[in-house]
Amino acid sequence: MTSDDDDIKQLLGRALAGEPPLRLDRDEVFRQGKRKLRNRRRLEAGGAVTGVVAAVVGAVLLSGLVGDDEPERDVPPAATGTVTTGPRSTATTPVGPPSTSPASTVGDPPIATTQADVLTQAFLGSHLVPEQMQLVGLDGQAPRFLEQDPDLYELVTDVRAPDREGGLSVRVAKSASGPVASCKKVQGPYGDCEVRIWKGFTVVLAGYRNDAGEKGRMALSIHPDGSTVTAVATNLSDARRALGKSPQGLPILEDETLIGIVVDPALWFEG
Repeated sequence: MTSDDDDIKQLLGRALAGEPPLRLDRDEVFRQGKRKLRNRRRLEAGGAVTGVVAAVVGAVLLSGLVGDDEPERDVPPAATGTVTTGPRSTATTPVGPPSTSPASTVGDPPIATTQADVLTQAFLGSHLVPEQMQLVGLDGQAPRFLEQDPDLYELVTDVRAPDREGGLSVRVAKSASGPVASCKKVQGPYGDCEVRIWKGFTVVLAGYRNDAGEKGRMALSIHPDGSTVTAVATNLSDARRALGKSPQGLPILEDETLIGIVVDPALWFEG
């Protein structure tokens, strides 16, 4: 190998010193560098070094000796050190719409100011009449208690079932006699009187029937405070009576429902 060969190899070593390994044909680079060196023998030694370095770098970049698939370089690790963080929260954000508060009301609900109002709310709120039946006041509105005299409040309503109609009257009165109900308090047209004990109450039951086929069933009880509560169910509604129609079957409410009404502690005479 000539001194020129040694010079070229030394120049290549200097030019490529510190560079990453290149996938190239060193012999081809050596031949190209040697050929260009002959063309530059006129240059001074310093000029020759510069020319060879430029020729070698140009050959590497332009001749395609470096493949397109350059090897991946390892990503340097992140700088090490101590990082102080606060405690990690384990709470999660709820999915879905935000929770809502209960609906609010404007003002207070209406307050019953009379005995009739108190009795009406107590009766309608007790749901003693079977739910499949509808109560219709004689004026077409919701039924209500009315003061008939200072010692008596009465509610009168039609009761409509899916297959028939009847009437209901509920009376709350101040007791005028002894604290225990008995058949002695039952007057005509009622008959067939009987006494039952229901949840500590003494209840009188009686019935009537007239020549037109109208039937009625009555329950009566005297509360411990002396209030007398009476409930009467018929088989003829006021609406049908006004139209001249005939009664229908049995009284619209059964005895158990009438008893539940007259022993309701919310129905009592205040006075």
